[in-house]
Amino acid sequence: MASSDIGLNQPTSAALQQQMLVAQARMKTGANWFIVIGALSVVNSLISLSGGRIRFIFGLGATEFVDALAQHGGSISPTLLLGLSVLFGGFVALFGFFGRKEQSWAFLVGMGIYICDGLLLLPVGQYLAAAFHVWALFRIFQGLQGLNTLNVLREQQSASM
Repeated sequence: MASSDIGLNQPTSAALQQQMLVAQARMKTGANWFIVIGALSVVNSLISLSGGRIRFIFGLGATEFVDALAQHGGSISPTLLLGLSVLFGGFVALFGFFGRKEQSWAFLVGMGIYICDGLLLLPVGQYLAAAFHVWALFRIFQGLQGLNTLNVLREQQSASM
């Protein structure tokens, strides 16, 4: 291989590396949405249980139902209801953890669950929260696209070696 051939491959290799970094960042950003949604769902529950009236729109419909149960009394202890919120929030955050580990199934399953969660909001008139679910799903989907792009770029890199 002539030295001029190596020189021609370096920009292509550098460009490929740059594309891989961009795709990886996009994938991680999409996966991070699961983590943020899970964490802020728990924060919403803590605010609700402490009597606060402020809520982050970033949250799960399932934890809103749990919070409503806590506010309207009943025989269920607030500690148990908070535990359920932590369980739901942690469950969603796990999809972010595995998504950041480049697991496509985590994006797909997590998005499916988040769609179902968003549908819970429609019958109770939480249209703004449901609209946020759509936006978050779009951003999570972009993360999945980033992972798919990253996999294609890695195949190209392997083929060129």
